Amino acid sequence: MAVFAIPNPTKNLKVNFTLSETRKAVKNISRLNSKYSKENFNETIENYKFSASETLNLGCYVDINLSEIETNKTGIDITISRKIGSFDKSFEITKANNHLDTITNLI
Repeated sequence: MAVFAIPNPTKNLKVNFTLSETRKAVKNISRLNSKYSKENFNETIENYKFSASETLNLGCYVDINLSEIETNKTGIDITISRKIGSFDKSFEITKANNHLDTITNLI
């Protein structure tokens, strides 16, 4: 029996805030929701990684990449990935999409 991996859920947003304002919002995610803990921040390349523990095979990672589009417009790319392995069941994707919604609302 073959195991089929499902691509990591992603969401791409454009917000009408400066890069520095958006960066501050992203850095506050752990304070706003204790479910997400800081894993690794690299401000040089505007990459922020959080981890969340739950039933998705020892948890998942939330990767957030920021990019300045214009002076007052920032692009946000969010990706949810499993800590171990890849998504292969539909209920896992549903949970991952819930993370996308939560993170979007927190930002």
